[in-house]
Amino acid sequence: MVVSGFAVVLGVILIGWTLASPQIMEARSEAQLAGSIMANSRTVKYYVFTDASGSYRFKFGFDYPDVNISRGSTIEFKVYLALVSAAISSPFTRGVALRVDGLSLLVDGVKDSGVRVVSQSQPNLGIYALQSPNTSLTEGAHTLVVMLTVSTLSVNFIGYVAGSMQNVTLEGRLQIGVANPRSQGLHSPLNQP
Repeated sequence: MVVSGFAVVLGVILIGWTLASPQIMEARSEAQLAGSIMANSRTVKYYVFTDASGSYRFKFGFDYPDVNISRGSTIEFKVYLALVSAAISSPFTRGVALRVDGLSLLVDGVKDSGVRVVSQSQPNLGIYALQSPNTSLTEGAHTLVVMLTVSTLSVNFIGYVAGSMQNVTLEGRLQIGVANPRSQGLHSPLNQP
């Protein structure tokens, strides 16, 4: 009786662990990514992560404004991630997911602690919005660095296992200056040259 009770409890735990597994990412081709929101990325980098279950190649993108931003403007940056190839070596593994364990924004080497990170999702595409970064900066060009700490998650037939943590760095540029009123849609017939 004790053995069968233990087996039932173990079975329930394994079912719960399997149901709690993250959604598997399917590899996307460059053509598929070119037709997605990831095509807005101004900076793109590829990283290969290897764990006990296999080797995975991910594409990361960073979207930021490529125009002058008025000092104090409210803007948003976006970070994208997608699986582009997977070589699974474990017979227990069904697929892979990627977990973002940490994400921060540095402006000119200083962490922007006021930025709010919001996770959004689309099928097979991770999207992280960095909302309300500090734009009350001096006029001119500013260096942006997004630092991510990620972990691969090997999704098995029963449960999942986290791989090692990896660091990802994406760089960009922010131009603070006096914006042209026309570029912001603030012109009227009275302002026409």
